[in-house]
Formats: sequence, structure tokens, C-alpha cells
Amino acid sequence: MAEDGHQADAGARTLAVHAGSAPDPATGSEGVPVHRTTGFAFPTVREMTETFAGRTGRFIYTRFDNPTLRESEEKLAALEDGGPHFHAVLFSSGMAAITAALMAALQAGDHLIAQEEIYGGTTGLLGRVLPRCGMTCDFLTAAELSEPRRLRAAARPATRAILLESPCNPTLRVVEIEAVCRTARELGAAVMIDNTLASPIHQKPLKLGCEVVIHSATKYLAGHDDLTAGFVVASGELLARIRQLRIDLGGCLDPSAAWLLARSMKTLALRVHAQSHNAMAVAQRLQQHPKVARVHYPGLPSHPGHEIAARQMTGFGGILSFELAAEGNAPRFVEALRLIRMVPTFGGLATTVTVPAASSHFCLSPERRRAMGIGEDLIRLSVGIEEVSDIIADLERALG
Repeated sequence: MAEDGHQADAGARTLAVHAGSAPDPATGSEGVPVHRTTGFAFPTVREMTETFAGRTGRFIYTRFDNPTLRESEEKLAALEDGGPHFHAVLFSSGMAAITAALMAALQAGDHLIAQEEIYGGTTGLLGRVLPRCGMTCDFLTAAELSEPRRLRAAARPATRAILLESPCNPTLRVVEIEAVCRTARELGAAVMIDNTLASPIHQKPLKLGCEVVIHSATKYLAGHDDLTAGFVVASGELLARIRQLRIDLGGCLDPSAAWLLARSMKTLALRVHAQSHNAMAVAQRLQQHPKVARVHYPGLPSHPGHEIAARQMTGFGGILSFELAAEGNAPRFVEALRLIRMVPTFGGLATTVTVPAASSHFCLSPERRRAMGIGEDLIRLSVGIEEVSDIIADLERALG
């Protein structure tokens, strides 16, 4: 594997530019137009009826589907590389996407096994919304999920799905995806994974056996901190249910934002490779710094999931987290940074920092955060595309 993923993912740059981006047949426009319309006209009642029945392939209403949304959907489906039966559905946010995916896979009485170390918003969704829908959920750590006997012991006859996030936010723990998928097939459960941190540039979960891939497109796919969106990639009847839930729940992205997302995705591979290259250099430098106690980055040989990540990823991403040697200094450190801004999101062009206990996982109890490996002093760094020497200089100045 090439350290920055360039050789392994050479085709991704071409797909990011061209997939879904055919010239407009009506005008010859090289760029896909923004179809800012709520509805589409029909010449006859018969054709409208046939279209609502799904027999014409025409567009009906933007909440149902829109040509501008199709471009970024086709890009992501091509980049995730699941084959002709897998398609992407675009949503107004990552949370709208994961909600639809879970509602499509589960019904009242069903049981979900979820990874303990997942995004705080997802943990809140599982704890607050699933019980109201008559669904139950148990949590296993990344290490437990990767152990077949432990996963089998946690399963019930009603277990219908397993939800992963690898690498996970913000501790960067790694799950052995193929091992989970093998066990899940024995159990008759679908494996769903949040692939936001890795991006389709560095990880192809469908090729590892997953049935559903979820993205917060707000992060790397959009990449410029200027829009909110989400994706689900699936196939078959599950895909049909996810599409219907977008209609029923109304989580459709506005066409203007969809156009901006498709444009941003054209540079996805270039951005992610640059961010991963910088993150590796930053992780290596922080690991050597006397005021840093621990660095969490799967690209480091010292990371407990490094060997697994090296097998199932083609690069290690732009996110890392670390802990300072002196407890209680995280607020002082992040407030001392100058180039790096404190922003509770990631994946943009600029390097940002946050304290997860005070942001993404604030809603959880301190005990729950500790179980997930998130201490009060854990610092998450989203590495951007700046000159890496400038990023390191700002970090070292603040550490000093």
C-alpha cells in the first residue's frame, strides 16, 4: 500500500471528476445545471400516472428526486465501487441519512448491535429514537466486534443489523470489517458502516462485505465547510426502502446545495490525499513531542489497529486525536492556537481543532465518554491542506 494512497486509488481521481457529470442533453452544457424547481411538468394525465407508478423514469417532484441530486449520487456510488446494483441516496444531513438507513433496516421488535465508539450524535439517536420505535440496541467496542465469539454472544434472534464506524470519531479505533461481515452473514444481520472519516478514497466497505455505507457528506465529500448533506449507499429492497424514507421523512437536499456538493466532490481525491499526507507528518511529530502523552492515528505503527487499517484502507485519513502529558491543559492549549481554529466539525480545507468532550460528545455522560475512550483532555485535530510546516509550527508554539 502506498502511504498516501495515490497508487492504490489512481482511478478515484477520474471518477470524482467524471462520474455522473455528463453534458446536459438539452443544451450541451459541460457542467450539470442547477434544476431549481419543485415539480416537473407532464403533457398528459396518463404519463403522470405512469410516472408515479415508477414506469417512465421521469422526474416528478424534487422531494422525490431531482437531476441535480443525481450527479453527486452517481459520483459517490462510483467511488464506493460496489458494482452496478449499489446506488447512493442523497440526504439533507448525515443524521438524516443514518436515520433513514436504520429505519429501512429495522422495524419494531428488531435488535441492533452498534459500535460503542461512534459519533455522539449517532449515540443520541440510538438512545432516544430507537426505543420510541420499539427497537433495541446493545453496544460492543471495536475490539469486541472484531472477535466472532463475542459478536455471536451479543446477538439475539431479533438482531437484524450491525452498525460500525471505522476509523471512529474521535478515538480513531479500527474495526476488522471483513471479520464482522463474516460473522454477520452467519447471524443473518446486515452490516452498516459510517465511512465518513475514511472517505471512499481510503476505504471501500462494500468490497469488504458491508451492505450499507453511510456518509456525513458535510465533511470530506463537501470539503469546504459550506454545506450540510448526507449519503446512504445500498442495493436491492433496502435501497428502495431508503429512497422511500427520503420521500416520507422529507430529508431531501436543496438542488443548489446538491450542485455545490457535486462540484466539491470533483476534488475529493486530491484533497483527501493532501490531508492524509499532512496528518501523517503531524502525527509523527506529535508522537515525538515531550508534552504529548499519546497520539491516536491508525497510520502510526504504535496504533493498536495499525495492521488492520493497513489491510483494509489505502490511506489513513486526515483526522487524529491526542492527549497532553499534563492533565487539565487541553482548554489552554486549544485556545493558544492561532492558525488552527477551534471548530466542532472536520474534513475542510483548513486545519481545525476541538475537544470532543465539550462538543461532539458533550451530550453523553462522563462515564459513557470514558467507556468510549473519550477523556476530558482528548483533543481532535482535523488536518487541512496548508503547508504542513505551518501546521506543526502552530501546534509546537501552543504546546510551548
